[in-house]
Amino acid sequence: AGIPQSASGQATILTGVNGAKYLGNHLRGFPNKKLRELIKRENIYGKLSTLGLTGTFANVYRPDFFSKYISQEKYHSVTTTAALANRFSLRTIEDLLQGNGVYQDITNHLLIKQGVDVSLVEPVEAGHRIGTISGHYDFTLFEYFQSDLAGHQQDYPKIQSILSTLDSLIAGIINSIDLTNTVVIITSDHGNIEDISHNHHTENPVPTLIISEAEEAHAIPVFSLEDITPLILELVQIRRNRK
Repeated sequence: AGIPQSASGQATILTGVNGAKYLGNHLRGFPNKKLRELIKRENIYGKLSTLGLTGTFANVYRPDFFSKYISQEKYHSVTTTAALANRFSLRTIEDLLQGNGVYQDITNHLLIKQGVDVSLVEPVEAGHRIGTISGHYDFTLFEYFQSDLAGHQQDYPKIQSILSTLDSLIAGIINSIDLTNTVVIITSDHGNIEDISHNHHTENPVPTLIISEAEEAHAIPVFSLEDITPLILELVQIRRNRK
């Protein structure tokens, strides 16, 4: 019970374990020590590795993350904690310049404002990059949270722009993959952008969108955030068994 929050919700998505129930409360922002322990132990990447399958995190990190925050776990998000728990090499600006990653705002606009020497990227091209990356792994994650920030700011024109950018990103992904053997899953840890009469998270059900031409992708039921990790594990195993 209660208003969903980011850290406990994201942990639920990436572990299949109810993060709020595990903690005894919802947790916003960065995971605390107890939640980090759960993420390190139960995250999707580790489960995939146990099955002989591969995963990756497509997000690029700013240079100052490596100089200021890489060694400070209290500043690690759920997604960062999961990636580092499996000793992934986090994607850098060099990866971004080579087209091998996407920054969290999709277009690089925020990086340019911060003085990082990169070029703007069209959302469709960013989606193409994610689609291309996904061809090398069994599971690829991209995290986007500008929609959450816009909802908190109650900025309707910004929300319209952000949703248009996200829509184009998804189009780029879909147009660069084979939907007969690849599944696109879109979900969120909580709502807020759908109701900007206030600046808080909502208790509305979160939709999970599944885009694929594979019949099994639409046959496996999803009722809560706890079902996302089991869904992914089942789908990648089905695909592996077909090869």
